Amino acid sequence: MPNPNSARRRQPEPPFYTLEQLDALCEQIIMQFCMDRYGQELNPVPTQALLQLLEEHAHDVDQLAQLPEGVHGVTLYYCDRKPDVKISADLTRQHWREVRQRTTITHECAHAIQHAPLWRGLGNGPFVEGPISQSCRCEYSEHLLAQWDDRMEFQARYMSGSLLMLKSRVQRLAQKLAETKRMALPVDPTSSASIYLIEHMVVAFHVSRDAAAVRLKRLGLMK
Repeated sequence: MPNPNSARRRQPEPPFYTLEQLDALCEQIIMQFCMDRYGQELNPVPTQALLQLLEEHAHDVDQLAQLPEGVHGVTLYYCDRKPDVKISADLTRQHWREVRQRTTITHECAHAIQHAPLWRGLGNGPFVEGPISQSCRCEYSEHLLAQWDDRMEFQARYMSGSLLMLKSRVQRLAQKLAETKRMALPVDPTSSASIYLIEHMVVAFHVSRDAAAVRLKRLGLMK
């Protein structure tokens, strides 16, 4: 893997966005992409379509990258062009890990869409050969999550869930289930209602149970 430290310059500061602004941005990105490409809304958005979205915002996407153990995706930033994105070959080849692959693709999408232009905005400098910085998506753990306080990584993590589970669609699903099953929102995470809601999220958006639970909590639909 290239070492961007040799060409590192000052780190650009990403703009501050509220969670509402990030959700609105993701809604716009997905809706516009689906209408432009397919002429209709897609739910869940197929994995291949997510790859196409990533390819629109990247110079090159390598789905068979040999990355260090525990690293699922890497975005390499350049000052003069779109980024290169590397997805772990394990995620691509091991089809039973597709939900993890989808999360990685949308995570790198967020970097390519939101953060790569910041590096290009720095302009040419004394170091223009090769990538000037990189972002890595690593294996999730509570310990790592507690250390991830970088704004770029926070935005990428949030946008990943938002791109996969659009706020408006999650809210409609939760409200419909609440009405038909007489559930009170937000649901208690230890209740059977939360299990019911999470399972519907998993099917509706093709995500993991953990990702669904995090999204529901973020949107205030689960305590």
